[in-house]
Amino acid sequence: MKATISSFSFWWFVFFWGILCLAQAWWTPIHLDEAYYWCYSQELDWGYFDHPPMVAIWIKISSFFSSGILGVRLLTILTLIASFYLIYQLLEPQKETSFPKQLAFWGIVFCLPLFHIYGFITTPDVPLLFFGVLFFTFYKQVLEDGKWSDFLLWGIIMGLLLWSKYHAALLILFILISNPKLFLRPQTYVAGALGLLIWSPHLYWQYEHDWMSFNYHLSERAHNSKWFHPLEFIGNALLIFNPFFIGFFIQVLKKRWQNDFERGLYFTLFGFIFFFALQTLRDHVQPQWLVLTYIPFVILLLNNFEIRQWNYLKKAFWVILPILILAHVFLSVDLLPKDLDIFRKEALAQKIKKETGEKPVVFINSYRKAAMYRWYTGEYAHSYNTADNRKNQFNIWQTDTIFNKKEVFIYGMGKANNALDNKKTTIQNYLSYDKVKIKIISSTQIEIENPYAYPLTFSDENLQLYLVLFKAKKILKQDAVPLKEQLVIPSNTSTTVHLDLSTYSFENADSYGFGVKKTPWKVSSVYYKNTIPLGQ
Repeated sequence: MKATISSFSFWWFVFFWGILCLAQAWWTPIHLDEAYYWCYSQELDWGYFDHPPMVAIWIKISSFFSSGILGVRLLTILTLIASFYLIYQLLEPQKETSFPKQLAFWGIVFCLPLFHIYGFITTPDVPLLFFGVLFFTFYKQVLEDGKWSDFLLWGIIMGLLLWSKYHAALLILFILISNPKLFLRPQTYVAGALGLLIWSPHLYWQYEHDWMSFNYHLSERAHNSKWFHPLEFIGNALLIFNPFFIGFFIQVLKKRWQNDFERGLYFTLFGFIFFFALQTLRDHVQPQWLVLTYIPFVILLLNNFEIRQWNYLKKAFWVILPILILAHVFLSVDLLPKDLDIFRKEALAQKIKKETGEKPVVFINSYRKAAMYRWYTGEYAHSYNTADNRKNQFNIWQTDTIFNKKEVFIYGMGKANNALDNKKTTIQNYLSYDKVKIKIISSTQIEIENPYAYPLTFSDENLQLYLVLFKAKKILKQDAVPLKEQLVIPSNTSTTVHLDLSTYSFENADSYGFGVKKTPWKVSSVYYKNTIPLGQ
């Protein structure tokens, strides 16, 4: 049995929330991350370096119904409203209470900060949240009815979840751990197989790209923890659950689950918190990574809500409301010293455009600025990523090959500051080469892969091979590795090269790899690394 909902109060809230989010979406300039994901939607694929493809599909669907900024955000607004409705349906049936349960629901939802962000900003967390709600909806159906159709729909949602963000695997895992009886039912395996089948095009894309995303998320970005990250995580958790709701959180913590569904909610809520708390020991944890915990938190809280919590919520709401209004104002108007990765970007893009004229623009280590420039000017831009910077989707796209043999404007060659004059330069006869990958076969042998539709030449006057040494994932040293003779690698082929590295010192380094450089550029991204044995 599902909780009933008054159509009058529901549609009034929908009307208010929809107007708020539509106004915010229309008024607030695009966020740099959104511009990056918008570029995804312009180049649809089975996967992207940072994320699975669902966010690109989300934006593409929005663009069918609107243009401009609403063409990025419209589906986000609609699906969050649908998520609210579905979450309410997951509550225990309405009991006789001395307070209006529906108003309590809307009050709690309105006071949770991430709902205001993902009420209009489009990131992979938006489809993750929507399909997360559907995942719990069909899981409840599986528990109550257990029909084959319920399991099949549940499996489809698993696949769509995994298409949204890799964190979906944690949600599926925590639910399975919370209810071992599921492993005794053959329908569970069929649902899992169906989910994997739906996810398989993305897995094949990962295979074709040497598992770049998994390597990045599981290895390359890890082991960068600072002493303050656990404290930062606690502060962020307090913020996203709302500091005024600490008592509510403690209430949820003290209660015990009443059935298999609630046990799954508890495992999800505290499983995510515990998992990402441990992650702070190896990496920075972003606050929005806990967005899925909103679903079990709201349900568990309202299933045990009492009159004293309602009285507190009424008082807290009027304190929280002006804070949230102020937050919406700051997201609408450029009033703060920091630009929030939202404001002043159009002016910067137009300034660069005016400076460059018809020249293509290549940004150094700034995939978000390259995406921002494309959004505001409608022209392709590229991010050239160096060996000391993280890789991103521009390490896969070859759109910058259209710049070949042209004069290009380079943004970011100088010191990174806000003065355009300190960063600008031009380079004649551009050549795209930064997607060249170099695999280490052995201590004396490498394989150079040319992914381009044209040959590449390695020599002192053209491309040069560089040995890059790392320590704790920071560059320790870069040395040119001269080749015995000029090397020409035909298009779309790989060539094996024998090297003598005995004259190079690996002292203090813990890993090494190879990059490519063409003067005056810096060494390009290192795609493959080898660990250096201790004592070598």
